[in-house]
Amino acid sequence: MIKKTILCVDDEPIILKSLLRLFRKENYEIYTAENGNEALTVLKETPIDLVISDYRMPEMSGVELLKKVKEKYPSTVRIILSGYADFNNIVSAINEGQIYRFCHKPWDNENLKITVRQSLEYHDLLKKNRILVRRIKKQNLELQANNNYLEKKNKTNNFSIKVYQNILQKLPLPVIAVDTTGKILLANNMAINLFPPLQEKVFKTHISAIFNKDTVTYILSLLKLDDSVDMSAVSIDLDEQQYSVQIERFELSSAIKGGILVLTPTEFKI
Repeated sequence: MIKKTILCVDDEPIILKSLLRLFRKENYEIYTAENGNEALTVLKETPIDLVISDYRMPEMSGVELLKKVKEKYPSTVRIILSGYADFNNIVSAINEGQIYRFCHKPWDNENLKITVRQSLEYHDLLKKNRILVRRIKKQNLELQANNNYLEKKNKTNNFSIKVYQNILQKLPLPVIAVDTTGKILLANNMAINLFPPLQEKVFKTHISAIFNKDTVTYILSLLKLDDSVDMSAVSIDLDEQQYSVQIERFELSSAIKGGILVLTPTEFKI
């Protein structure tokens, strides 16, 4: 089994030694750095799954470091440690997605182990989600080719729609297909269970019935861009659970085009 890689960053060597002792019996490959620049050097040379950083460090704070980590290595999960009362800055960084978890110093060994374990599970979930999105895009291209073939033969799109629905129902995450105006074309059972309005009606229900105004505006703006523009995820909150919404455009025919929304649960928002 491949070991997970963890980078511990703290300007106090005694803290780094404590973290090394804590994770010594775990199946992790541990790296250390005493400041932000050293940490960025390690990240440049070694794939890291999780970064645990102290908040108060000279030259570059932990939040500043983890912001850089998010920009350069977005799949690396980020945890902050702090024994100081900089709570507002830390909470702001968590809610903006730069930090996944916050732990107090001095920490409880068992709680920190659990936090690290959950963070690495979240890392695996992100990785699976990226694979899933690529798979959806590939399946979408296959469906588009199949639909073009059916159009040439003067057949209806019913077969493609049924195949598409079957694929959606087998996906392990909430998935919604919408047209460029924001009307819902399809939704799998996980999405229907997540959004009560969809339990009454799915087809042609507008996404404004399930998302707030800002999220709707953002999604519709992305759907109207051309394919040369990279799509980015948007975060939403539903009943205190935060989700990352990944968007992939599709065009089954000149009349059927829009986007596939894949919702991945992230962390609870403070």
